[in-house]
Amino acid sequence: MSCPTGSTNCGGVCRDVQSDNANCGMCGRACPGGQSCAGGTCQVSCATGQVNCSGVCRDLQGDNANCGACGNACASGQACSSGRCLASCGSGLTDCAGACRDLQSDRANCGACGLNCASGSGLHRRRLRRVVQHRAAGVRRRVP
Repeated sequence: MSCPTGSTNCGGVCRDVQSDNANCGMCGRACPGGQSCAGGTCQVSCATGQVNCSGVCRDLQGDNANCGACGNACASGQACSSGRCLASCGSGLTDCAGACRDLQSDRANCGACGLNCASGSGLHRRRLRRVVQHRAAGVRRRVP
């Protein structure tokens, strides 16, 4: 039996051993479950949104050990979000340019990131009071 170019005779049937899961690389070599044949080798077959990182499927958008790219681990105190390592702030803290800040007591971030209040000023106390009132009411906006 003669097979067209790019195909191999496998038991009387022409197969593309570069992409055939039942005859991957050679006749009779089947790829195991969860793998597919590409370029004549069995490779991990990942679901949509996942990437093969050293034989394991990973979500590069939220995996702290593979954030944005295989092997790119987030540092301690960071979490992977949308493929970027960002500060992972605890309760009551806000991520201000990669640093966790308490917007109720930080004078350099008074009620909002980057909003500076003079130390001990009445303005500082009034802004913090409004922030606390707005938070208690469930309002999430920048306080003037």
